[in-house]
Amino acid sequence: MKNHVLFCLLKCFLCLLCLSNCEKSQDRKEDGDYPPLWNLVPESLKDFTIQDNRTIINPWNYLQRMGLYKMLLAATAEPTAGAGSNNSGNFLWGLALQHGWQFQTGRLSDPSSSSLCGYQNGDNLCISARSWWACMNYFLAVIPFLAAVNAGYFADWPFAIDISPPAEFREDFCYSVDDCQSSMSKVMEKWKRFFEYHKISNTNHNNVTTSLIIEEDRVLHYLWTAHEASIGDALPKCKQSCRGEGLKHRGTFRVLAQVAL
Repeated sequence: MKNHVLFCLLKCFLCLLCLSNCEKSQDRKEDGDYPPLWNLVPESLKDFTIQDNRTIINPWNYLQRMGLYKMLLAATAEPTAGAGSNNSGNFLWGLALQHGWQFQTGRLSDPSSSSLCGYQNGDNLCISARSWWACMNYFLAVIPFLAAVNAGYFADWPFAIDISPPAEFREDFCYSVDDCQSSMSKVMEKWKRFFEYHKISNTNHNNVTTSLIIEEDRVLHYLWTAHEASIGDALPKCKQSCRGEGLKHRGTFRVLAQVAL
């Protein structure tokens, strides 16, 4: 019953988000319609560093981590239930908007103040591995992206994809498809199922005998299952390290993650 209620809340929130976005201009050009610095965010794998036939993505930089969402939004932009012509109905906007809010409110900066990571008088684009919020978000950004790669998205890209580790807390994360498949197989599999079903849903969208409402519910079911798995894996890893501000806001993040993401 609890999971059913939370699933319904997630669906209602995402539907409201989609309706809000769809009411905006088809040619949305103002930064306020998107996460912060959206126009500066990388939009394809060719925008990242290529070294020794490997693509290097640094998720400890706000623009590059947001780039994972931008690429996922583009890759899943085929017609879906309720999606607008400008992709405004894509359920993955919830992830991108939540990450933008974390950046805008300073939640990705170093809470210990032992560095200038994430601060305006230092490197404001830096994402600190000490931030509990940044740690939690890693499991809702990097893991979904690598799972999408594993599900066949970006299959035409000729280079392997590597994720840069942070300077500390390296053991809390994984950094490639193979690495994540080995150390976080259950959550990777759930995200992979979501992206695989998303492809099927796009195909069924053209089938007049398929109920769009049923398809929407199924897509949200797989999304819900995957993001629940991410939260479940992230909580013990992120709270065991010295991330003091996370202990204070842990309940808040769980609510936001369960509803907004």
